[in-house]
Amino acid sequence: MEGAVKIVYSRIYAPLRKQVYNSLTELNAAILIALEAHNNQLLRGRNYSRRLQFEEIERSALAPLPILHYEFKKQLHATVMKNGHVCLSVDKHY
Repeated sequence: MEGAVKIVYSRIYAPLRKQVYNSLTELNAAILIALEAHNNQLLRGRNYSRRLQFEEIERSALAPLPILHYEFKKQLHATVMKNGHVCLSVDKHY
């Protein structure tokens, strides 16, 4: 996973970091263009891209989104501790 973050950082974030965007919409549009270029780039040592692999293999396996919206049953405000844990209840379950 860290390798994927490094690749996305170098191919999407790094090229955009020196640009100035006046709105979130502009930034999102620039990210989308860079992301599409990243997904359409052929994988090293292979003759297909991430996009092609998704379209041919993964898209058909996806289930449709549910019609009903997710309804929150309970909402909590929590703090992430220094060790990365989040205390979810009074009895110290994490």
